[in-house]
Amino acid sequence: MASFLESLTEKLKNIELVIFDKDGLIIDSEREVYESWKTVLTENNLNFSDEWFSTIVGIRIEDRTKILFRQFGKLGLEMQKATLNLIHQNRYDTIIPIKKGLKELLETLSSLGIKKVVATSSTLLDTKRTLGVHNLLEEFNLIVTGELVEFGKPAPDIFLKCSEQMNVSPSKCLVLEDSDAGIKAAKSAGMMAILIPDLAKNSAEVVNMSDAVFDNLLEVANLFNTK
Repeated sequence: MASFLESLTEKLKNIELVIFDKDGLIIDSEREVYESWKTVLTENNLNFSDEWFSTIVGIRIEDRTKILFRQFGKLGLEMQKATLNLIHQNRYDTIIPIKKGLKELLETLSSLGIKKVVATSSTLLDTKRTLGVHNLLEEFNLIVTGELVEFGKPAPDIFLKCSEQMNVSPSKCLVLEDSDAGIKAAKSAGMMAILIPDLAKNSAEVVNMSDAVFDNLLEVANLFNTK
């Protein structure tokens, strides 16, 4: 384990840009999404499973719409609308907390002069609102959303756009993700990728292709602090 961490720490010395996913990585939003989908599927007498849930998180709404229509037809579109209504209602009623270790990691990266970007399948409006609630907008150099690229995760487009706009080579970028789609996109972009699992069950394939797997962002911050 020690040699693995030493090797990982050595790789981090080359990192100039860290790219953050939003939902389930910056903010602890996945539980409400999980529970909302579980409620809606149950109300429609359909089975809900962690494996199924992992196929619809971390991707753009238009890509999720296609999956739901293929699986359930018109009912899939109706269920998505009902789920989004539940999620939006919850977000107006409560402030979703940020994930453990986020502030420590942001402070560490700033002290090291490493650039920070958000790359999310969410919309720009939703992302700015979410980050603004926690006074995080000024922490990031750039926000890139799924609306700005032709293909969403697991295609590498969104991460390559971050790399291009920040003028940093993909080989010097680190992606922090919680979803299968996000990790696949990062590795397809030729970037280092660390998986921080959330509620969605990650596949063995994604766990194996990740450069590392940690429980939370505080562990990533500690890793940078040992560089």
